[in-house]
Amino acid sequence: MSWNPYLSGQDFVRGKRKHPDTNHDMEAFLKTLDPRLSNVWRDLEEFAKLSNIASQTGRKLQPNIFSEAMVSILYRLLALSPESASKNAFRLGMMTFAASIFFRWRDMKQRQAYLDDSFTDALIELKKAATRPPSTVLLWLLMIWRTNSVQGGGDQAIEGWILEVMDGLAICSWSELHNVMKSVLWVDCLFDASSKRILEPTLEKAARKGAGVDS
Repeated sequence: MSWNPYLSGQDFVRGKRKHPDTNHDMEAFLKTLDPRLSNVWRDLEEFAKLSNIASQTGRKLQPNIFSEAMVSILYRLLALSPESASKNAFRLGMMTFAASIFFRWRDMKQRQAYLDDSFTDALIELKKAATRPPSTVLLWLLMIWRTNSVQGGGDQAIEGWILEVMDGLAICSWSELHNVMKSVLWVDCLFDASSKRILEPTLEKAARKGAGVDS
């Protein structure tokens, strides 16, 4: 198995420049990771860029790029087992994100309950841990969990944690939340509509909490 980046070294997106809204916390966090894990993240980033460009231009991703990238990403993530709660939650969040892309792109309704349960358990362990990812990365993980949870967000401890992190980042609206997700990793055409609907009750709670602080 090769641990080199599969997509990010192939220059699919020509003339790339560093985005002015680069998430510096994300970049700093990546430097703390096992290079094998950060290489998979770079491939997910590249895939998200290709997907967003394809959606904006009306083009379709080549099926071989999609299939080969997903297989490469998921196999590498399965082969890793970080010891720290922070890095393991990040690995499982990446797996959930990649699996969600695969299912949604193929218009498949089934979910991987074992992966969802493992991700939930990892987040519960992360909540107890002394070391956590930066707040924007943590919020991304919690949003991926919330929008993909089989239980529909049934874990109240994690639900409350989402509101705490949003409050710390002063997020009360979908546009503010969307900006944070985009600064980490997001595919608009796959996630925007469903995530906005699923997160509406959470955003309403955050807005009421924010209004209470301001008043």
